[in-house]
Amino acid sequence: MFSLVAFAMIYMLSQIRIHTNDKISVPVCWVQLSGPAVVLYGFSIFSQPGSDRDDFALLVEENKEHFFYVHRTFYMPIMHVLFAFCMVSMVSSLYLVRSKWKDFSEKEFSPAHVSFGAPLVAHVNAMQAYRSSLQKFSPNPPGTTFKLWLYRYWAFGLICATVMVLVLTWKFFFTPARMVPDRRRR
Repeated sequence: MFSLVAFAMIYMLSQIRIHTNDKISVPVCWVQLSGPAVVLYGFSIFSQPGSDRDDFALLVEENKEHFFYVHRTFYMPIMHVLFAFCMVSMVSSLYLVRSKWKDFSEKEFSPAHVSFGAPLVAHVNAMQAYRSSLQKFSPNPPGTTFKLWLYRYWAFGLICATVMVLVLTWKFFFTPARMVPDRRRR
C-alpha cells in the first residue's frame, strides 16, 4: 500500500520533469515506463487469497460473494487507474525516445543500454496482472472488444520485450574489448 501512496505523490511530478528537462537522457525517459507497472503488478497481490484456509473460506457462497463485492468495488477501480497510468507511461516513453532518438542513436552501445529491456518486461508483466484481474473480477464476458485488444497488446508487448532482451543481451556479450574493465590496472 505504501508503494501506491508514494506512486500517487511522485508520478505526475516525474512526468513533468522528464518532459520539461532536455538534459534527461533517453534511458531515464524509458525507465520511467516501469513506475506504474511495478505498482500495478505489486497491487495485484491483493486479489489473491492468502492461504489454503482462505481458499476453503471462498467455498462458502456468502464469503465468495463478499470477496468479489469488495474486489469489484475497491480493488478494480484502483487497477483501472493504474492501468491508465501504465498506458500514459508507455505513450510518454515512446514519445520521449522518439524525440531524443537522433542524439541517442549516435552514441556507441554501452552495457548500460541493456537496462532498456527491464522496463518493457515490467510493463508486460503489469499488463498480464491487469488482464488476470480483469478476467477474474469483471462481469463482462471474455470476448469483449477491450479484453481482446488488451490480449493483443499484451502479446505484442511480450514479443517485443523478448526480442529486445535477446538483442541487448547479444550485444552486451559481444561489446568491443575496450568496454570490458581492465582489472590489471588496479
